[in-house]
Amino acid sequence: MRVFKFGGASVKDADSIRNLSAILKDQKAKGEDLIVVISAMGKMTNALEILLSAYLENSDKVEALFETIKKNLENTPQKKRTQEMIDSYNKKVKEMNKGVNKFNNTNNILNQKRQKFIGQVNQTI
Repeated sequence: MRVFKFGGASVKDADSIRNLSAILKDQKAKGEDLIVVISAMGKMTNALEILLSAYLENSDKVEALFETIKKNLENTPQKKRTQEMIDSYNKKVKEMNKGVNKFNNTNNILNQKRQKFIGQVNQTI
């Protein structure tokens, strides 16, 4: 059994994560049982430790530190790509809903015509 711990630069961006994935696939292909621990990306662990220390010291910097961390997370390329994927997905869902609505409308019209035809047939019998 092998234990791997990745963090910081190992998970700082997509290329680094692909490299991490290749390492793990290689180890798994060798028949290794793996335990994998992944910590926060980039310098996030350091920032969280500073925030925790400020909190424990009742520092007036807690809110500003938290906002800085939050802002840094909101401005990551990963977040932008994730938001683009969500937007694309939402657009596709809206297009599908339009198609479903058209189908439902067509189905309703066909059902109305079917009922009218059955009514006409019943009147002639």
